[in-house]
Amino acid sequence: MNKKITITITLLLILSIIICIVGLKKEKDKDLVNINDKNISFIFETDKGNVTGSSEDWLSDEYKDYELDIENSKCNGKTSPSELKWNNENHSVEINSGIAEKCTLYFAPKKPSVFDNCVGEVDLVKCLNTLNNETEFADGDGYLYHHDSSLANGAGDNGYRYAGNQPNNYICFGNGSESYNNGTSNQCPLTNKYRIIGLVPVITSNGSKQTLVKIIKAEYITADELGINSTGTAPSSSSYTSLKRIEGSNTSVPGFYWNSSGNNTWKDSSLYNVLNGAYLTKLGDWQNKVETVKWNVGGGTDANLRNVNAQNAYKQEIKNGSGTTVEAKVGLMYVHDYGFASKKDNWTTKLHRDNDNNSQANWLFNGVNEWTISRHSSNSNYALYVYSAGFVSTYSGVNGNSYGVRPVLYLTSDVKLSGGAGIDGSQSKPYKVS
Repeated sequence: MNKKITITITLLLILSIIICIVGLKKEKDKDLVNINDKNISFIFETDKGNVTGSSEDWLSDEYKDYELDIENSKCNGKTSPSELKWNNENHSVEINSGIAEKCTLYFAPKKPSVFDNCVGEVDLVKCLNTLNNETEFADGDGYLYHHDSSLANGAGDNGYRYAGNQPNNYICFGNGSESYNNGTSNQCPLTNKYRIIGLVPVITSNGSKQTLVKIIKAEYITADELGINSTGTAPSSSSYTSLKRIEGSNTSVPGFYWNSSGNNTWKDSSLYNVLNGAYLTKLGDWQNKVETVKWNVGGGTDANLRNVNAQNAYKQEIKNGSGTTVEAKVGLMYVHDYGFASKKDNWTTKLHRDNDNNSQANWLFNGVNEWTISRHSSNSNYALYVYSAGFVSTYSGVNGNSYGVRPVLYLTSDVKLSGGAGIDGSQSKPYKVS
């Protein structure tokens, strides 16, 4: 059985080890340490399971702004190792010691946040629009890409989208988030955590084209949030099953049918009704910060869906869609949302079931069967979903399978972003919106 151990590496410990390594093996391993005026990369090499340390010295040290460079770190000779996970909140590294025979860990300065220069009661849209000259802006363990005409294989709509492993794109939103970071609470409730998909052009209900912040719920929605009971027997419900949870892996979450009637017309679906009904109602006054937009729900044919990459999915769903739209405040992610959330190298690979590369370094992938809003236009019973292995599948009956659901919203243009001490948009320290 693979055993996961969480290790916290003290920088002082690392430095002392490096001194010993460099002193004893200077000629043999002189390429292991890279120190110059602009960047310092620390390397710590260990046999499996043999790491100790404390976070106190690290957090108080002048190098507290350094983090694990996971893309260049290696386990078993491979970069970007799945055996390693970095927790920036307590500067700890999780190693799957049953797999990792030997790991070389590189530490480098923390990447700047997208919002470093505009946090503090500023318009979220205006903040993101200040990045017009940045096509690749580092944020956490990911990037915010400007999808202008010069971005290879992008959407080409002049929007912005997060991509990569784990960007710092968390916000705290909805009823219960009012007390977060205002002196009465330092925690954003799990149900209030959302993630920014990007700044995306969209048509609003009055026909105007706006570029709005698009968010997705970080955690899979519960039956209670949809106003139904946990057995899934109430009207408009689906079914209830155990799926992987983002926080608290021992807690089950519900899976729902796309539409209990078996018809894949989005406006007639069970999910459309409960998301724009009970879920929206539970947002209370916060629903006034959600824009009513036109969702493209025409889908695509089997022949097209089986061969698309992220850019082609965007063209099929949005740019050259069928014209079938629904005006609503709440929807689900598109297939192209999932495709563009993967690292840029994967944007040219097929999304369909014979290719799971798109799950690599994709912050939207959670190892869970999850519905998208996209339907199969040539089969009235099928809708598309992200399979737990990482690819997008076209074969799923809307009333034959129950999958995870994460609501997607567009925020109104006047929504403001605020931060505070230590707020960096990470999972434990999401930005606050008002």
